Amino acid sequence: MLGAAMHLLQQLSGENERWRAQVQTLEREMSLVPARALVSSAYVAYLGGANENVRASMLSDWLSGIRMTEYSFSNFLSSEAQMLTWKKEGLPADTLSMENAIIIMNS
Repeated sequence: MLGAAMHLLQQLSGENERWRAQVQTLEREMSLVPARALVSSAYVAYLGGANENVRASMLSDWLSGIRMTEYSFSNFLSSEAQMLTWKKEGLPADTLSMENAIIIMNS
């Protein structure tokens, strides 16, 4: 019985390490939510009428200004399922069309 318990604990130690790594990842992601929300709200407010080049340039400037490297407007304000639904309903699959739909849905 004790041997079985020790074996189980050894097997679970790997899970413990995986869980700790996942907690660290989630904590890092949560710490970035305010900055991502700020950038997303600026994107919706100021870049809705801009073309792709202007959007990319402004986004790069903003991210540089707040020292953020990981950011995706589409992933932060929409889901893959929602974008697939839009594609199925006939929205072109290009980035600009998807971003415009996200801006409309969040305005």
